[in-house]
Amino acid sequence: MFGFDAVADFTHHVETVLDLVRRGKLNISSHLIDLVLASRDHIRKLLEDPDPTYDKTDSELLITELQRLLPEVQDNKPDMPEIRRIVFQPPSDIMSRGMEPVFLLDELRDLGKCRITADSDAIPPLKDLNPEQCYLKWEIILESGHPDEVIRDIFTFIEEESRITITEVCRKDPAEHHGISGENRSALQQDTGIRENTCSIPDKDGRQQGKKFTGSGIRVAAEKLDTLVNLVGELVTVQSCLSGVAVITEEIESIKLLRDFSVMAKKKNKASAAASVKKAGLPEILSDPLESLIQLAEGLVMPLQRLKQLSTELRECALHMRMLPIGTIFGKYRRLVRDLACELGKEVDFVTEGGETELDKNVIEGLTDPLIHLIRNAADHGIQKPDIRKKQGKPPAGTIKLNAFHKSGTVVITLEDDGNGLDPEIIREKALQKGLIGDAENLSEDEICSLILTPGFSTAQQLSKVSGRGVGMDVVKREIEALNGSIGIENRKGEYLRVVMNLPLTLAMIEGLLVQAGNTRFVLPVSMVKECLDMKRIKKGHGRNVILQRGELIPCIRLREIFRIEEKPPENSPDSEHLVIIHVQNETMGIVVDYILKNIQVVMKSLDKNFRKTGGVAGAAVMGDGSVALVADIPGLIRYAVQEELIGKKRKTE
Repeated sequence: MFGFDAVADFTHHVETVLDLVRRGKLNISSHLIDLVLASRDHIRKLLEDPDPTYDKTDSELLITELQRLLPEVQDNKPDMPEIRRIVFQPPSDIMSRGMEPVFLLDELRDLGKCRITADSDAIPPLKDLNPEQCYLKWEIILESGHPDEVIRDIFTFIEEESRITITEVCRKDPAEHHGISGENRSALQQDTGIRENTCSIPDKDGRQQGKKFTGSGIRVAAEKLDTLVNLVGELVTVQSCLSGVAVITEEIESIKLLRDFSVMAKKKNKASAAASVKKAGLPEILSDPLESLIQLAEGLVMPLQRLKQLSTELRECALHMRMLPIGTIFGKYRRLVRDLACELGKEVDFVTEGGETELDKNVIEGLTDPLIHLIRNAADHGIQKPDIRKKQGKPPAGTIKLNAFHKSGTVVITLEDDGNGLDPEIIREKALQKGLIGDAENLSEDEICSLILTPGFSTAQQLSKVSGRGVGMDVVKREIEALNGSIGIENRKGEYLRVVMNLPLTLAMIEGLLVQAGNTRFVLPVSMVKECLDMKRIKKGHGRNVILQRGELIPCIRLREIFRIEEKPPENSPDSEHLVIIHVQNETMGIVVDYILKNIQVVMKSLDKNFRKTGGVAGAAVMGDGSVALVADIPGLIRYAVQEELIGKKRKTE
């Protein structure tokens, strides 16, 4: 209809094969999957190429391969045709919409032998007849080997407004003479053994299940919208209650005047003050300012409590509307793994779990590229070739497992492969060669493995199309941190490598710890906070802030130093500091602040474009009093502190 003739001609051949698979007449094989994937790529190429005079070589090669599959299942026997009764009643205004029912009936004739009967019972008398209205309905007896889906497609553009039923009467033996046999006529007349499918053709949900949405659109379940509408209705009710209380607040000027009269009453006498009130024409209910204020406060209690509850419920409802199952992106990686396995000459099984785990839409979109990097590295560096795996006592096919689950208010995503794992010795040697570490540094195995997240680091022995250029893992780390998440590595040499990513449920709202340094307030993500301590004094070791905690020297950073805050604490403030212990990227750090205020849930706002590259700040949050608190970017703070040599490595002490 839109002129994509090349696409239509090619896809007919693919549809023929897939229809045989759907009907169980063709088994799924690796070769078939390869052809379907290649066909998908070719169709995309045809859609992107505006030139209708394209090279037909690729199409002809694919069509030839697809047709080779057909004789294996058809055995030169025609499909057994079915006899169906179709009742078609179009909307009365179908012709005013520019559609002609006769054309639809002609399309049915093209599907096979059919007999069409018009039902004219609904035609009104001539004086009441509207020539632009359609009063007919049709009954069609169709003998065809085409499936129901092909018949339904004919009525696609008027399905919602029409009444259409398709009834299978019987299946016709192809050995019979063309035409409807007496036995079948009897079946038609007696209406026996009929299976009726009433349809508003076709099933929309089924059709759009695999549809890819682009842009900023998002599907929202109907029940979530119903909840939102109900909450908005409750909010309107609370607003009405507050409007009633506002009547008292409108008389605030009168209350101020009564306050002055109260002062007069103390200086003179109550009788004189009461006379002044009466002379001013104020209502008697306001004769006592305190009583009026008490009424105002009592009237605000219930609406404010309900308003607080509604705000919480509305917040949760709005956040849930942005949530999508993470499985929406899991499927796209199956093709990636299959193509990588073919390119690398390996056998790889891709396993996913936890696809129903819900995550913010923006977080899911931000995860796409990091997961591609990780999967490519797992297939290239991790999984060995089948002959090597057999020598190691492993199955020839390696496994890449992608899993997601909720944990303590966050989402944990793990990507694990059962391949080589990491060799800490090789990583250390590479790091020494590149000058990433010094000879004297005594690093733990976890710290050594974390070096693969350093820019420019790679353990590949030779370059390939997949990896070996030292670009990828540092990008993964940076993009995960941009989502306010953290990444860690769990490794066992020769057995497995597991990459663990901890991510917030949403980027719109965070649970935070409100702290203060000088006159500036900061929000630290609670998901990274391990504990809070009161400290009299933070000692300095080697010119850097450190604290001895459970036999371990923990490096500390002061927010005052990082952000160059010069205001001094108030004179009456206690002579102590507060330490927030955080755990991120397998590292434990301390953040020194002046005050720890409270736990808070804040809506994070983006900074102005002029400040978005400010290090150590992920965003801002507006407090209840209208002031602004900065949301700290913990990984960014640590990077800056290391760069400025404000902190060093943690060390065990005896």
